Order: sequence, then structure tokens, then C-alpha cells
Amino acid sequence: MGMDSVAVLENRDRQFWSSALGLSEPKSVTMDYSDFERYYHEYKHKIYSYLYYRSGRDKALAEDLVSEVFLKALEKFHTFVEEKSFQSWIYAIAHNHLIDHFRKNKMKKVDLEAMENVLEAEQDTQVMLRKRITAEHVGELLGYLSDVEREIILLRYHQGLPLKAIADIVDMTETGLRVRVHRALGKMRKKYEVMSGCRL
Repeated sequence: MGMDSVAVLENRDRQFWSSALGLSEPKSVTMDYSDFERYYHEYKHKIYSYLYYRSGRDKALAEDLVSEVFLKALEKFHTFVEEKSFQSWIYAIAHNHLIDHFRKNKMKKVDLEAMENVLEAEQDTQVMLRKRITAEHVGELLGYLSDVEREIILLRYHQGLPLKAIADIVDMTETGLRVRVHRALGKMRKKYEVMSGCRL
């Protein structure tokens, strides 16, 4: 993340906490704002990155969305169960908020671009990278996937989330998710073979 993005997020921090202080009293006396603040600082850049790519690399929109996501999370923080994963919880909120945003604004989701290392962990994708698939190729290949497939590929390989966390976010079983990931990678591989005339 560039220095200008960091500066913008720091400014957003001030705006966020100003807004947060205007919220009504917490619904649970056990809710601890210092815990939320710790989570906020730990995850704000990750959530920004996720929203930035999912919004078609629109910085201004990603900045707005990240503030909205954390305000929503703060309002719902009394429902967070500490034994559960905050990571899964906050990504689920971001995921749902993004869907709501696109639905309300009737915007088409923009395909991801410039993600050369998005598929770095799978054996057959290692082959793809060795063949120097460019960022443009990866963005184009992702365009052939369904919204759900793009989402899980992004969460798995760009955000680096474990399968269990992704399964919770997109409301699938872990086994079902593995199948979807495998199929999505297969689609991308086949499409690349057609595009390049090179068999992987």
C-alpha cells in the first residue's frame, strides 16, 4: 500500500473515531471499545485492500466503504463472540456490505486487474506463474468466473484467508468451498490454454 493510501487511511481513522464517538451507548455492558480499537488497527488495511480490489481499484469508494464497514462492525460489536474469529466476522461484514452497496447502486462489479500473484499457492498455478502470465491475463481470466468464484479466489489468494474462514464468510461448507476453488482454477487454466495456445 502506497504512502498516500496510508495517509488517507490515517485521516479516515480520525473521521471514523469521530463518528464512532457519536454512536449511542453500547448495547452490552461487556463491550470494550479498546478491544474494538485493537481489532480496527489490526484489520483496517486488510479490509481496505479487499474492498479496493472488489470495487475495481476505486480508492475513494474503498475508503468510504472501509469506514462504513467498521462503523457497522462497531454498532454490532456487542454480538461478536470472542471465542470466534474476528477475521471471519469482519470479512463477512465487509462482504455483505459490498453486496448491499452494489445492489443499492445498481453497479456492475468490476473485474480485478493487476493481480500477478493472486494464484501463488496452488501447484498448477505455480506453473502458470512460471509461464509469466501477466497481470492483465490474470484480470481477464478472473473475468470468466462467476461473482462467487471471483470472491473466493480473491479471499483465498489475494487476502490469504484460510478455507475455514472463507467458508464462514460465503456461507459454504469447507468441502463445498474446496470444490468451488478447484473448479474456478480449472476454468482459469482452460481459458488460459485457449487464449495462449499453450497447454498447462
